[in-house]
Amino acid sequence: MTKFIVGLIILIFLVSDSYAALIDGPANIRVVPNGKILFSLNDDVNIDIVSLKKNWYIVSVDIVIGAYALNPDTILKKGVKLYDKNNREIGETINKFKVFDSWIIKQKNNNFYVSIKAYTHKNNIKNSILSNKVAFLRNGDIWVYSLSKNTEKRVTSTNGSIKDFLFSPDLKHVAYLKISDKKRKALGVVILNLKKNIILKEIVPTSNCNTTVQWLDKWLSNDIISYTLVARETEQGPMGVNSTFNIQTKNENDDDSDNWTDISIDETIKVFHTYKVKTNGDGGSAEYDILILENLVNNERKTILSAKRRNSGVCINQPKISHKNLYVAVIEDYGKIWIYNIQNNSLKMVEKKFRGKLSWSYSDKYLGIFYHNKSLIIEVENPLNIHETKGLRYSWTNTDDLIFEKDNNIYQYNLSNKKDKLIITDGSIPKFLIDSLF
Repeated sequence: MTKFIVGLIILIFLVSDSYAALIDGPANIRVVPNGKILFSLNDDVNIDIVSLKKNWYIVSVDIVIGAYALNPDTILKKGVKLYDKNNREIGETINKFKVFDSWIIKQKNNNFYVSIKAYTHKNNIKNSILSNKVAFLRNGDIWVYSLSKNTEKRVTSTNGSIKDFLFSPDLKHVAYLKISDKKRKALGVVILNLKKNIILKEIVPTSNCNTTVQWLDKWLSNDIISYTLVARETEQGPMGVNSTFNIQTKNENDDDSDNWTDISIDETIKVFHTYKVKTNGDGGSAEYDILILENLVNNERKTILSAKRRNSGVCINQPKISHKNLYVAVIEDYGKIWIYNIQNNSLKMVEKKFRGKLSWSYSDKYLGIFYHNKSLIIEVENPLNIHETKGLRYSWTNTDDLIFEKDNNIYQYNLSNKKDKLIITDGSIPKFLIDSLF
């Protein structure tokens, strides 16, 4: 008699609002957040994600229970091995628990088909189906490249009308800039549902409107995309307005986000900019920019950096909280880059002259400073060890490699051996896909 009959086989099925992911195991599956553990799943087990609440995912798990795994009261025993449909062991029950009638979908051949929705912490999820792949443009359409399988797949078919794109953090949608006139200047934004391959919203300039979408800013959440509209003809010249579109509500609104505020992925930490006028001893005064770290759980605040303004201009920009909430990076003036250690409340200048876009590696070990045609990579624990590469449009991978564009090809830079590797020919605007776990 096979293990299928005497034990449990966990089968994962898609539900309408779910998406596939991999377990970073071993991972406990619980009744409620921090509650009783039902079973544990091994590493790289395929599961489906239903939703994220705070730091906990609701996962949908369909299981097949052999009749001999249950006692007469339909209590599933402790220590029962779990198998997939190929008889590969994928986990084990940690505690005994009752299989309720409401969980049972059907009974066939002495097996119970059961559907369970339970909880696991967000750190137990590796990625979704699209995660750990490189998205890029080729001939004006979006493609996806698998680093592990060395394969490519086309995502859109727009006859080459895409100029830029951004995937949502949960990788369910993509927003892209669409060239919408024959002169290839006027741009609109299109939001595409990837699973259903349908357009949810298309915002394009009309023939009697002088406003165009200039660029995509970022996804503010899984459902809200921020973009910049520019009026091409005004008395003051081109004027930009930040706007947002909400997938759930279908509403368009102004975007109040700025370049001096950042909130951690788990929404427990916030850094923001303010200013203060200080009086000098001679009766004069000066304006100071101040960067504040706020704990959103207990509302405690700390001053990270205070810098004197020059020529009445803001001198603190781009505060960036690292992915694991260990550090905050910020630019002062034109090139002074600071790293603040949240744990020990220390501040260190790591660069004095180079200015660019700040970007943390997923491990928090490296801070990237991305400029137009080159980048500096600083090791946080050893700031004197600096990597410099030349290319365009940099993106981190989850293994702390860099993906970038050079000469209409896409390369992968390994920080360990300091070597470039050609991975994609005839491609541009590479973007590594990984769940940001909003």
